[in-house]
Amino acid sequence: MNPITQSQGNVTIIHDADVVEHFPPQYFDPDYWRDINGFDGEAEEGKGITVFLRDGDKRWAMRHYCRGGGMALLFRDAYFWLGLKRTRPWCEWHLLAEMTKLGLPVPAPVAARVVRSKYMYRADLVMSRIENARVWQDWMLADEIQAQDWQDLGQTIRRFHDAGVCHHDLNIRNIMRTDAGEIYLIDFDQGTMRPGNGLWKRKNLDRLIRSIEKLQNAGMNLHFSESNWRQLLQGYMVAAR
Repeated sequence: MNPITQSQGNVTIIHDADVVEHFPPQYFDPDYWRDINGFDGEAEEGKGITVFLRDGDKRWAMRHYCRGGGMALLFRDAYFWLGLKRTRPWCEWHLLAEMTKLGLPVPAPVAARVVRSKYMYRADLVMSRIENARVWQDWMLADEIQAQDWQDLGQTIRRFHDAGVCHHDLNIRNIMRTDAGEIYLIDFDQGTMRPGNGLWKRKNLDRLIRSIEKLQNAGMNLHFSESNWRQLLQGYMVAAR
């Protein structure tokens, strides 16, 4: 990985020069990709929209940072400026870079942009695209998750925890499974590296089961049982670092 940072005026961009030699500002504009037939569609993911881009044989996913909750009514996509190194894309880009180096299953970071406006900023993040994959929720809706998949998910989460990675919002839409059965975690906005053991690992798992129960209580027909959760915990407990 070869991170390059460039700043011009109120815009700062970081990109991995090993992936793409240059990453100019227009690359963050979906209309630019539409004009050159490099736009591969979009998907609603969590609080915002993820767009899919194509540059030759490269496939990327780009997310514009948007707020959730009550603050979104005032500042839909604007965040308070506390310094470049504390901006959300800067932190997430470097966390993804560290996890990629550790061999963890995450989308590799490609580029990030921060646009400052006085006391606020707006931002975007570009990552490698996980091909032939759907979020875990969609697999559950289709009843295509087997016992081994749940165990594999538990082992995957354990790998992140053993590496000290705390996912800020571990839920079934931030987990992806490929057609070949490979499992990835995505959306590490506000994620952190935490050394040693701690209660946060248990809270991560609690948040995941709550995300399932919340959707079930809302009437979503997720194919899930208590035995599935036991299978996940079995995979988590037996996983080696």
